[in-house]
Amino acid sequence: MGTVYRRFPDKEQLIDALFEERVDAVRDVAQRALELEDPWDSFACFMEWGLELQMGDRGLKELLLSTRPGLERVAEARRRIRPLADAVIERAQAAGVLRADFGAGEIPLIHLMLGGVIDASREEEPELWRRYLALLLAGLRADAAAPLPVDALGEEALQRVLACRHAAR
Repeated sequence: MGTVYRRFPDKEQLIDALFEERVDAVRDVAQRALELEDPWDSFACFMEWGLELQMGDRGLKELLLSTRPGLERVAEARRRIRPLADAVIERAQAAGVLRADFGAGEIPLIHLMLGGVIDASREEEPELWRRYLALLLAGLRADAAAPLPVDALGEEALQRVLACRHAAR
């Protein structure tokens, strides 16, 4: 404990460092995905690796999906991650392998959905989320795309939906 406090004079600085480390890990996932040659593999791995991070760090989901007032830092982290996510998605769409009506703004809701599976099945079957990711990815392929019944949420509506998640607790 003494070593930690010599490096981080207070709890706030320790939390800040841990937060930055987790944001960097998410950015690294996106960067690694972009380095893959195949655009579909790049997209699928980006989704899978992001969820693996979430599986290993229950607090990461809460941080990245949080909309509580005063969390400008979380919003800034999302802004740093978003261009890389957009690049992964745009590359897959340009190659014609990802449905054209999918956008990076939908990833938080996918993480919210599959995060629920991760949390609920962690003790019974920790890898169950992979089944539902595979089902979801099959539906996101351009060649399997059927028209969707409603449009994706815009950024403001997404923030309201995520805020309702916290209000319901």
